[in-house]
Amino acid sequence: MLVADIAALARDTELLKLARQRGAATSDGRDMLEAQIALIAGFAAGCEAGKPL
Repeated sequence: MLVADIAALARDTELLKLARQRGAATSDGRDMLEAQIALIAGFAAGCEAGKPL
């Protein structure tokens, strides 16, 4: 089982703590935030829509 939380700035939310205690794999929102930053930077630099910088 995978439990994901989109709280990008809080790596260790209560949801993720409880999921890990119960043996689930977890994913925080950091990867999503980093991907969004790359896409926004690409847009600002004039890249084709959807292309990260």
